Amino acid sequence: MLAFLLFALPLVATIVVLLSKHTAARISIAVTVILFSWLIALLGMSWLYHVRLVTGNLILVDEILAVLPPIIFLVVLWWFTSPIGNKISWVLHRLRFDVLMLLLIVLFILGIQEVEESTGDFGFVWIAILLLFYALAPLYFLIILPTSRIKEGVVKNAITQVASNAGIKKPNIYILHTHYKILNAMAYGLLFQRKFVLFSDKLLRDLTQNEVIAVARHEFAHHKFMHTTFLWLTFVCVMLWVFYFTEVAGVELHFLALKSTKWIGAIIAFVLVSRQFEKQADTYAVVDFARTSGSDIVTEDAANSMAKALQAIAFLNGHSPQRRDYLHGSISKRQQYLRSLVGFPILKIPINTRVRFIKIGILSLLVLRFIV
Repeated sequence: MLAFLLFALPLVATIVVLLSKHTAARISIAVTVILFSWLIALLGMSWLYHVRLVTGNLILVDEILAVLPPIIFLVVLWWFTSPIGNKISWVLHRLRFDVLMLLLIVLFILGIQEVEESTGDFGFVWIAILLLFYALAPLYFLIILPTSRIKEGVVKNAITQVASNAGIKKPNIYILHTHYKILNAMAYGLLFQRKFVLFSDKLLRDLTQNEVIAVARHEFAHHKFMHTTFLWLTFVCVMLWVFYFTEVAGVELHFLALKSTKWIGAIIAFVLVSRQFEKQADTYAVVDFARTSGSDIVTEDAANSMAKALQAIAFLNGHSPQRRDYLHGSISKRQQYLRSLVGFPILKIPINTRVRFIKIGILSLLVLRFIV
């Protein structure tokens, strides 16, 4: 089974892409298959344990050997499907994006699992792992991702004003260099941390200034409403309660089914909460436009500002507006929702009340877990 997950399945996925048309969707599917099959081998089939039977528990050696199979397949895949002439540059670029970013998450998971196996519960060591991840994550993002600070100019001034409207002083605005192949933006920064917003080079080049500002409003909404912080709290909350119920039931968490249930439950909760946060961020983008225009209701121009930006993003990424995204939903559904807000009083938009109750629920469950 390990040989199938680590070599046979990734090999088939790679060959299928190399022998067919190199579309972005097929490459993404192959990458997902390679990484997901390796994660199953690592977390569900004790791949690291089998490596240590050969190497012993040597510092870093066993871990490096454990991650080599997917890296080899990914290097081959990216080399032969490179969209730019400099294949080495593209492979190194993808390794930074897909491998090093993934390793942060994997090391985090492995750290939790080692604590589970040695202590059997969530103790101070587990909390220490969370705090370490919390403290180092922004630095890790800036070191791993190919970024640079955005230069002074009209665009930076406009984005800075959007940040100020959202209550974010001295925002950290970065350009994410992707060889102009990725059109995206992201916000990161937990409670008490510096607030970062990254705009890809392709986004800044291909979108109009008004569309960039609409995207900026969406991203700074994540900071304004502390979405990233509450997503992490959601993840922790689910894990804590899964451990509590299994402990009460007297069930060991070392079984594959229970391990899978724990992570699947956390991921499902993460996705469901994220959907609501993304809807609130879209709403804020429209509300901020209306407010800066002097209106106390959502205007048609305000709704269209974000809807047009979403349309441009879908078109430039080569995606259908009907294409579903697990965290965001489809572009067409998001546009339909935004246009349904026209005429709504800014202070009475339902999504804000719904998200408020979600946050109260998350905090209440966390507090209750430490009481019971």
